[in-house]
Amino acid sequence: MRERVERITSERTRLQNELAGLGLEVRESAANFLLVRAGRQLAPVLLRSGLVVRTFPAGSQLADFIRVTVRLPQENDRLIAAVQAAMTPTG
Repeated sequence: MRERVERITSERTRLQNELAGLGLEVRESAANFLLVRAGRQLAPVLLRSGLVVRTFPAGSQLADFIRVTVRLPQENDRLIAAVQAAMTPTG
């Protein structure tokens, strides 16, 4: 159990740093998920890439946030790559 908690803590920090490095606001967390201010546009793009994130109702205080679950390193890498691709301007 302790190893699992340490893995989640380590990955949470890494994921938080990577997403913040892409210019996103990432809230501090002590849980196995992160709240990321990403606007309403990012969640559908991630879904088209096969990545499901939690969104919040329009009008709520969290409407511009997505909830990202901390997963295994390779899964988190896939999320980071998809976010980076979505934020990269084309042509």
